[in-house]
Amino acid sequence: MNLTRKTLGALLIGAGMLVAAPQMLETPAFAADGEIDAKSKAVLDRAIEAQFGGKKNIKSMKRAEKVTIASQGITMDVEMIIADGRMASTTTIPGLGEMKTGYDGNVGWSFNQMMGPSVMEGAELSQSKRQSDIYADLHWDRYYTSVSYAGEEDVETFEGDTVKADVLEFAPNHGGAAERRFYSQDTGLLVKSTGEIAGQGGAMFPMTVTVGDYRKIDGIMVAFQSKVRAGPNEIESSVQSVEYNINVPAGTFALPAEVADLAGS
Repeated sequence: MNLTRKTLGALLIGAGMLVAAPQMLETPAFAADGEIDAKSKAVLDRAIEAQFGGKKNIKSMKRAEKVTIASQGITMDVEMIIADGRMASTTTIPGLGEMKTGYDGNVGWSFNQMMGPSVMEGAELSQSKRQSDIYADLHWDRYYTSVSYAGEEDVETFEGDTVKADVLEFAPNHGGAAERRFYSQDTGLLVKSTGEIAGQGGAMFPMTVTVGDYRKIDGIMVAFQSKVRAGPNEIESSVQSVEYNINVPAGTFALPAEVADLAGS
């Protein structure tokens, strides 16, 4: 798979949300609109407790990471800010400039000087909405029609160990393949996920994410390392910093003029 900048942005954001996105640490009140079995609910409840250990009301998040795609000789810096159901991400690639991606609560978009602006729709837009929701796991029924328990599997962790994991399948409401998440039975934490990521033109690509090197930041367990396998490409990410409840500068989520013109046309 040849990674276009737009597809690369989707992969980076999708992987990054699995690495560092918090969920609210209230006992989840799963809505009746989606279907979830008792075992799946127990696994999710334990995962939230393992990651947070107590109540934490997160209003906003800022994350910086270093990303490497060895097969393409690319190393880049990614910064993402999420707040109030909105998201802004900037990827800086030495010698190639910046690639920006965002969601302002209505419009999902991407923009760079080489390829110009684009507006998301379909599965890509649905994915962007979920990635912009800090409480996405609490609000799972907004993005998935069901969550079901798929049994146990032996999983190789990021650190190279083998652990027994509980497997949950999330059926996305935009259709397509189910997302599978693997939670360690030892720690309760997420160690792996598989699914599809929406790329340029709505094309769907298979993706496997392995996460590890969990560290406690402001009382929250954050996976600082991840490996993303997308086709023949392997993307390695290393979180440099994570901040919660930041003051978000005015205009952070505003549409670039080029995107606003395209969205309004």
